[in-house]
Amino acid sequence: MTRQDKFGLSVALATPFDSALKVDLENYVQHARRCLDSGCDSVTALGTTGENVSIGIHTRAKMLAALKNGGISGEQLVVGIAACSCDDAITQIALARDAGASRVLLPPPWYFKGVDDNGIYAWYENLFTTSGDNMLPAILYNIPALTGVTLSIDLIARLRENFSAHVVGVKDSSGDWDYTQKLLQTHNDIAILVGDERQLAAAIRGGAQGAICGVANCYPNRMQAIVATGQDNPYISGVVEALCQYSIIPALKALLTHTWNEKHWLSVLPPLNSLDSTQRTALVDSIEALQAEPA
Repeated sequence: MTRQDKFGLSVALATPFDSALKVDLENYVQHARRCLDSGCDSVTALGTTGENVSIGIHTRAKMLAALKNGGISGEQLVVGIAACSCDDAITQIALARDAGASRVLLPPPWYFKGVDDNGIYAWYENLFTTSGDNMLPAILYNIPALTGVTLSIDLIARLRENFSAHVVGVKDSSGDWDYTQKLLQTHNDIAILVGDERQLAAAIRGGAQGAICGVANCYPNRMQAIVATGQDNPYISGVVEALCQYSIIPALKALLTHTWNEKHWLSVLPPLNSLDSTQRTALVDSIEALQAEPA
């Protein structure tokens, strides 16, 4: 991906479940189409917001096949990978390729803690070398709050130097603005993407190419406006602050339920717990109060 091929806005697609905690494929595809029709340039399936680490390989295959059969084109599809073994990552990448995906969102292995840059580099090296021509372009995923691993600026440079055909971007969900600025200063010739919506406008002004974000599930038009203009949006920042008072994925799904008046968003997969009715009411009240503030 070059600077001319600006990434834009990708919704970190949430996953709806039925009463038996099976993926509601019909509503999954419908929501993906709605996000695309409402301003998103692509959808990122099976990322963190999609509860990817709780979804097994057979269900992944069904979800990606449903998106493909639902008319989601390759350029509109990014697929999140969730694997600590290279073998599992390769299997998931193969499913993404079969679905026509244009890119994968690729976090580091996260189970073993205290691993240095050399160990993380060796894991990516093994994956890229073993995959060869079957590897899809990868957006490296920095989300240390969940993985316990920070992709250092030097590690990214080393991976780019040796695997430039594979590494096309970095998604930064660290919430660390100093780190984001260093990414933009050092790697601004590839797609630097931001996960924290509160920092997105400043990142766009600094050269970021867009975002993969969860709030786009509810506000695709507002998020696209931030990506397009780099203008701060206090309302979106307020929404994120409200969501962060709770476990973020159940809170986002509560907001999805309210925004689209669709009950199939309430369920989450264990070990997560859905917000209870009191929490949902408090969350919605706090967000609706934002609308009374000046734009």
